[in-house]
Amino acid sequence: MDKAECILQFVNYSVDEIVFINNSEFDKEETELKLKFKHNIKEDDKEAKKYYVNIAMNVYDKDEHEMQDCPFQLNVSMTGVFKISNYEGIDDDVINKIVGENTIAILFPYLRSLITSITANANINPLILPPVNIISLLENEKK
Repeated sequence: MDKAECILQFVNYSVDEIVFINNSEFDKEETELKLKFKHNIKEDDKEAKKYYVNIAMNVYDKDEHEMQDCPFQLNVSMTGVFKISNYEGIDDDVINKIVGENTIAILFPYLRSLITSITANANINPLILPPVNIISLLENEKK
Protein backbone atom coordinates (compact mmCIF):
# COMPACT_ATOMS: atom_id res chain seq x y z
CA MET A 1 0.00 0.00 0.00
CA ASP A 2 1.28 3.44 -0.91
CA LYS A 3 1.88 5.54 2.23
CA ALA A 4 -0.25 8.40 0.82
CA GLU A 5 -3.23 6.16 0.07
CA CYS A 6 -6.17 6.57 2.42
CA ILE A 7 -7.67 3.36 3.77
CA LEU A 8 -11.02 5.06 4.46
CA GLN A 9 -13.49 5.15 1.58
CA PHE A 10 -16.62 7.31 1.64
CA VAL A 11 -19.20 5.31 -0.32
CA ASN A 12 -22.24 7.61 -0.06
CA TYR A 13 -24.72 9.18 2.32
CA SER A 14 -28.46 9.60 2.63
CA VAL A 15 -30.68 11.94 4.60
CA ASP A 16 -32.79 9.91 7.01
CA GLU A 17 -34.99 12.57 8.58
CA ILE A 18 -35.79 16.26 8.39
CA VAL A 19 -38.27 17.83 10.78
CA PHE A 20 -38.71 21.60 10.62
CA ILE A 21 -41.24 23.52 12.68
CA ASN A 22 -41.38 27.27 12.16
CA ASN A 23 -42.52 29.49 15.01
CA SER A 24 -44.31 32.36 13.29
CA GLU A 25 -45.10 33.90 16.70
CA PHE A 26 -41.45 34.24 17.72
CA ASP A 27 -40.77 37.94 18.14
CA LYS A 28 -37.52 38.25 20.09
CA GLU A 29 -34.63 40.15 18.55
CA GLU A 30 -32.09 37.51 19.47
CA THR A 31 -31.97 34.12 21.10
CA GLU A 32 -29.17 31.83 22.16
CA LEU A 33 -28.55 29.10 19.62
CA LYS A 34 -29.16 25.66 21.13
CA LEU A 35 -27.63 22.68 19.35
CA LYS A 36 -27.62 19.02 20.28
CA PHE A 37 -25.40 16.61 18.34
CA LYS A 38 -25.65 12.82 18.36
CA HIS A 39 -23.93 10.07 16.44
CA ASN A 40 -24.00 6.31 16.12
CA ILE A 41 -21.60 3.96 14.33
CA LYS A 42 -22.60 0.46 13.31
CA GLU A 43 -20.42 -2.10 11.58
CA ASP A 44 -22.07 -4.12 8.80
CA ASP A 45 -22.97 -7.67 9.86
CA LYS A 46 -22.19 -9.16 6.46
CA GLU A 47 -19.31 -7.16 5.01
CA ALA A 48 -16.06 -6.75 6.90
CA LYS A 49 -14.93 -3.21 7.66
CA LYS A 50 -18.05 -1.58 6.25
CA TYR A 51 -19.61 1.02 8.55
CA TYR A 52 -22.86 2.95 8.76
CA VAL A 53 -22.31 6.27 10.50
CA ASN A 54 -25.38 8.20 11.59
CA ILE A 55 -25.10 11.81 12.68
CA ALA A 56 -27.96 13.99 13.88
CA MET A 57 -28.34 17.59 14.91
CA ASN A 58 -31.24 19.06 16.84
CA VAL A 59 -31.52 22.84 16.67
CA TYR A 60 -33.65 24.21 19.50
CA ASP A 61 -34.52 20.67 20.58
CA LYS A 62 -38.23 20.38 21.28
CA ASP A 63 -37.65 18.16 24.31
CA GLU A 64 -35.55 20.81 26.04
CA HIS A 65 -37.02 24.14 24.91
CA GLU A 66 -40.43 25.70 24.89
CA MET A 67 -41.52 26.60 21.39
CA GLN A 68 -42.22 30.24 22.31
CA ASP A 69 -38.51 30.65 23.15
CA CYS A 70 -37.31 29.42 19.73
CA PRO A 71 -37.61 30.87 16.22
CA PHE A 72 -37.91 27.30 14.91
CA GLN A 73 -37.10 23.72 15.73
CA LEU A 74 -35.10 21.56 13.38
CA ASN A 75 -34.05 17.92 13.60
CA VAL A 76 -31.82 16.50 10.87
CA SER A 77 -30.38 13.00 10.65
CA MET A 78 -28.17 11.46 7.97
CA THR A 79 -26.24 8.23 7.50
CA GLY A 80 -22.96 7.80 5.66
CA VAL A 81 -21.55 4.52 4.39
CA PHE A 82 -17.82 3.96 4.73
CA LYS A 83 -15.41 1.14 4.02
CA ILE A 84 -11.92 0.42 5.26
CA SER A 85 -9.68 -1.10 2.59
CA ASN A 86 -6.21 -2.61 2.84
CA TYR A 87 -6.67 -3.03 6.59
CA GLU A 88 -4.46 -6.08 6.95
CA GLY A 89 -1.71 -5.36 9.46
CA ILE A 90 -3.38 -2.22 10.81
CA ASP A 91 -4.15 -2.27 14.51
CA ASP A 92 -7.87 -2.33 15.42
CA ASP A 93 -7.38 0.70 17.69
CA VAL A 94 -6.15 2.71 14.70
CA ILE A 95 -9.12 1.59 12.61
CA ASN A 96 -11.54 2.43 15.43
CA LYS A 97 -10.03 5.92 15.75
CA ILE A 98 -10.29 6.48 11.99
CA VAL A 99 -13.89 5.30 11.93
CA GLY A 100 -14.83 7.12 15.14
CA GLU A 101 -13.45 10.52 14.14
CA ASN A 102 -12.74 10.78 10.42
CA THR A 103 -16.12 9.51 9.24
CA ILE A 104 -17.89 12.16 11.30
CA ALA A 105 -15.50 14.84 10.07
CA ILE A 106 -16.33 13.81 6.49
CA LEU A 107 -20.12 13.81 7.05
CA PHE A 108 -20.38 16.98 9.13
CA PRO A 109 -20.06 19.48 6.23
CA TYR A 110 -23.01 17.75 4.53
CA LEU A 111 -25.04 18.22 7.71
CA ARG A 112 -24.02 21.89 7.96
CA SER A 113 -24.98 22.49 4.34
CA LEU A 114 -28.33 20.76 4.77
CA ILE A 115 -29.19 22.87 7.83
CA THR A 116 -28.31 26.05 5.93
CA SER A 117 -30.40 24.99 2.91
CA ILE A 118 -33.43 24.09 5.01
CA THR A 119 -33.44 27.36 6.92
CA ALA A 120 -32.77 29.44 3.80
CA ASN A 121 -35.58 27.72 1.90
CA ALA A 122 -37.93 28.22 4.85
CA ASN A 123 -37.60 31.97 4.18
CA ILE A 124 -36.02 32.71 7.54
CA ASN A 125 -32.51 33.92 8.29
CA PRO A 126 -30.33 31.02 7.16
CA LEU A 127 -28.53 29.23 9.95
CA ILE A 128 -24.89 28.81 8.94
CA LEU A 129 -23.06 26.61 11.41
CA PRO A 130 -19.36 27.32 11.67
CA PRO A 131 -16.74 24.66 10.95
CA VAL A 132 -16.37 22.48 14.02
CA ASN A 133 -13.53 20.70 15.75
CA ILE A 134 -14.93 17.16 15.57
CA ILE A 135 -12.86 15.83 18.47
CA SER A 136 -14.22 18.58 20.74
CA LEU A 137 -17.74 17.95 19.45
CA LEU A 138 -17.46 14.26 20.28
CA GLU A 139 -16.08 15.03 23.74
CA ASN A 140 -18.99 17.43 24.42
CA GLU A 141 -21.48 14.81 23.22
CA LYS A 142 -20.27 12.45 25.98
CA LYS A 143 -21.11 15.01 28.67
